[in-house]
Amino acid sequence: MLTQKQMNMAQIWVDNPNISMEELKDRAGVSQKTCYMYRQNEEFQEYVHQLCAQKFKDMEKYIVNAFDYEYS
Repeated sequence: MLTQKQMNMAQIWVDNPNISMEELKDRAGVSQKTCYMYRQNEEFQEYVHQLCAQKFKDMEKYIVNAFDYEYS
């Protein structure tokens, strides 16, 4: 089970995909070693993947709705 810090770091990373690892660790309030350990954790990686998939679905809905509105 992921900790709140791990979930927080994952959300920051998904919301800021181009963020440097230095800034990511600073924003998440973890050390460089902890940041590296989180990123190597399979459960953490799966959670990041889930967040990305949800973000894509949300954006897809927005784009489809905008497209439907524009051409209806």
